Amino acid sequence: MLSPDRVAVVLVSPENPLNVGFVARAMKCCAVDDLRVVGEWKEIPDQAHRTGTAAPEILDGAKCVATLSEALADCSAAVGFSRRDFDLPVPTAELRTLAARDGFGGDGRVALVFGKESAGLSRDDLASCDLICEIANPGHLSYNLGMAASIALYELVAEKGPAAASAPEAKRPTLSELEAFENMLQANLIPDIRNAEARKALIHQLLVRTNPSRIELQSMFGFLKELIGPRKGLR
Repeated sequence: MLSPDRVAVVLVSPENPLNVGFVARAMKCCAVDDLRVVGEWKEIPDQAHRTGTAAPEILDGAKCVATLSEALADCSAAVGFSRRDFDLPVPTAELRTLAARDGFGGDGRVALVFGKESAGLSRDDLASCDLICEIANPGHLSYNLGMAASIALYELVAEKGPAAASAPEAKRPTLSELEAFENMLQANLIPDIRNAEARKALIHQLLVRTNPSRIELQSMFGFLKELIGPRKGLR
């Protein structure tokens, strides 16, 4: 994962200002504030604020430059997002694989580079990157610019954002509590002498797979008592 203050989002020749606003909003959600736009724009068009109302400071602070090399000048690594195969001598990675890497880009700034909506990044653009990344999808279509940036930022940055907090780990039941539940369930099932051991092992494996918390196991005890009690009483 990347720290938000190490990430720059670079948009190469975006065609629709509304999409730039969507990108800015996604950046704000992930605490990333460095937006760079390559192309003919001297400033971000006002239209972008219609979809980027939640992130005006990112749009107002965006850097507009003429070339990709200018946008990447202070970055230690650049990731170009593309589904196209240009057979370049540039390493490739699927997004989830990249997200799992430690130390990518060292301690420097990492640029996430996205191309224009109609054609994506060119061969020359991708040749300027250190890595080409594809956002896989089962529908075999290209995500639009706002969607692609949102997914990439979430996978690579979001969990390291300042607002992110890990949920406290639920208390697990003891082995004796699990065994007590298994025994109670076994005692109230229809006897099966031939497959008793196999059934006991299956019940144990099901509990291990579901990995219930202590509260969940207590709830399961309660449900089982309600189901069994009125019919034949607990054994």
